[in-house]
Amino acid sequence: MKRGHRTLFVNITLLSIIVLAAVFLGVVKTTMAAPTSTNYINDYFGFSRSDLVSYLESHENDDYFIGTPYYSSPDVSAWPNGAPGPNGEKYMNCTGFVWYVMNAIATQNHSIIPCSAIRRNPDTYYSPTWAEFQNSSTVQGNVVYYDFSSKEEMLASGILEKGDIIWSYADLNNEGYDHHVGFFWGENSSDDKYWHSTSHANLVEQINSNVITEIVPKNPVITWRVYKLRDDYKVTVTKTSTDPDTGAKVNVAGARLRLRTEAGQTIEEWTSTTSPKEITGLSIGTTYVVEELSAPDGYVKGSSKTFTVEATTQEVAIEIENDYTKVRISKQDITNSQELPGATLQIENEAGDVVQLNGQELKWVSGNTPYEIEKLPVGTYYLRETIAPEGYILNQSRVKFEVKETGEVQTVTMKDDVTKIQVGKIDLNTGNYIAGATLRIIDQATGEVYLDNIVTTNEPMTITKVPVGTYILQEVAAPAGYVLNPTSLRFTVTNTGSVQQVFIKNNYTYVSIADQKISIDLSIAGFKLEIKNSAGEVVDSYTSDGKVHTTEELEVGRYTIEEVEAPAGYICYPTPIEVYVPEKGTVAANEIYFPNDYTKVQISKVDITTSEELPGAEIEIRNEDGEVVEKWTSSDTPHQIDRLPVGSYELVETIAPEGYQLQENSVQFEVLETGEIQSTVMYNEPKIEVPDTASQASVVTYICGIVIVLCGIGLVLYNVKEHKKKKKK
Repeated sequence: MKRGHRTLFVNITLLSIIVLAAVFLGVVKTTMAAPTSTNYINDYFGFSRSDLVSYLESHENDDYFIGTPYYSSPDVSAWPNGAPGPNGEKYMNCTGFVWYVMNAIATQNHSIIPCSAIRRNPDTYYSPTWAEFQNSSTVQGNVVYYDFSSKEEMLASGILEKGDIIWSYADLNNEGYDHHVGFFWGENSSDDKYWHSTSHANLVEQINSNVITEIVPKNPVITWRVYKLRDDYKVTVTKTSTDPDTGAKVNVAGARLRLRTEAGQTIEEWTSTTSPKEITGLSIGTTYVVEELSAPDGYVKGSSKTFTVEATTQEVAIEIENDYTKVRISKQDITNSQELPGATLQIENEAGDVVQLNGQELKWVSGNTPYEIEKLPVGTYYLRETIAPEGYILNQSRVKFEVKETGEVQTVTMKDDVTKIQVGKIDLNTGNYIAGATLRIIDQATGEVYLDNIVTTNEPMTITKVPVGTYILQEVAAPAGYVLNPTSLRFTVTNTGSVQQVFIKNNYTYVSIADQKISIDLSIAGFKLEIKNSAGEVVDSYTSDGKVHTTEELEVGRYTIEEVEAPAGYICYPTPIEVYVPEKGTVAANEIYFPNDYTKVQISKVDITTSEELPGAEIEIRNEDGEVVEKWTSSDTPHQIDRLPVGSYELVETIAPEGYQLQENSVQFEVLETGEIQSTVMYNEPKIEVPDTASQASVVTYICGIVIVLCGIGLVLYNVKEHKKKKKK
């Protein structure tokens, strides 16, 4: 090298060293204490430690950097082998190598660097730009670093990480001394490994190249300074919900989440677990959105969260809280809308299967407060009652409800009606209700009194909430002026909310004695009565016509009054009534009453599969002569016929209910001479859908016909052809 060129080279190198030393000494104050700054050098370039390490590792085994000649001229000190200068320059000093790498990564990431002098045309990278960067007002005095007095102390500190920038201060008072900079390249903090562009590898040996060596400066070092790099910008996304039992927040698995840019570019999608999700490699200055695409079963999607990665951002913690579905099942009394305990309920799906939640079937018995179900997945469900509380009607409907994706309480209500019966005592002569009779109801199944001391009024008395079952109504005390009805009336409380009426009907015969005559007041026509003396001789007989019948004057003595024949539908009183006829002028000891009972027939039309009453059937009762004596349309309660004459009858269905087959077999039954309720049941089967095979048969027949015709045509053509052959011969 010529002397003038050598002098110029030395002067430029010294100038660069002096400028850089002044900059670094001005920017960072020497201290052994932990740094208080929160800014890192790489914050201003928009890359993370992993970006830098990945970039350099991609060239660790090629000659993009490795082997690039060392040259200290600041104007041509940032041109590696892999990216020569505009004139083919391939030179790189230590600051040029570090500066080139940092700008190359920043360019890749399209980040904003807060210094206008930093990013120049790629063809004019040169080392003094590093000085401009260090001396900028944005960076000056505001970067994280650590100082050490020796290399051994630095390697033993445990703070070094791959990619950290190591700057070694030389004593510039010594002529020719120079500072040095490069990247720590150890896998562990104690590894003695350095990637740099240097003129010396060991203070003596001339290298003049970009190399990976031990950590060696160009000249003896006063202070070792480590510039730390900010690690990856990390976003931690946690999916949480509030535990309804403890109120504590818990992590929720199963949510489908997405991280995207504000512009809509998807960065990553994932399914949450009970551990937070960590995402790295985000760009400074970019705004991101974390959104929930779908919530786990039973939960409600949380709100999206938007955040921007700032230069000082180290970690962003995003928490998306999930609410959950809340369904409240209210079982109520239809009469007062109060909660109704004792009903057995269940949640079913469309197919009628009981829904399971957390491995348990959704079945329960209602209480005094609504039943709460949490985290029931969004969808369509049905509420069914399987057992009604005592005194209530089983709700036959399936209450359909939708669980919507909301954290609001969704209430589903099912109401049960109560059973209702009306009891009382009726005077058949007037049709009026009789006050003052004392009745009681006995449970036929147990024989125990269900309800006692029912005192009638002049209106029917309504009794509610009587459990479904069979009971007996008895009169235990008659009101003044009436006789006690000795007949027990059996009745059934059915699963219906309709009022079921049960009345003791006081159809009685009144007997009075005066002036040695017996007067009989029987309002029902058609009863044949006989009056016999003590010898059993008939002294009088007559057939009632609704008027008072009085005998001729009788001898003093005892007599019996007996019903020997009853009109159709009525029953003779079974026991002769004994009376005493005193002498004229003597008042009889008492007046005598006895009841006239009648037949009672109940006809039930029921579904053979459920045994429930079936409305909509047209039914007739025919007597032995085939005459229709009663016809009606069935309802949801049995049909009762009073005073049907004793004899044989036929129950016939003329029109079946919709959806059921017509019952073609009549039911024969007998009406016996008894005041007890006589029940007869006729069953119907649901219709079974039968495929329409008639059209199929028609198609088959049509095809067969075509085949036969074609065969016939073929046979004719064949015969014609054979006939022509014979004629030619």
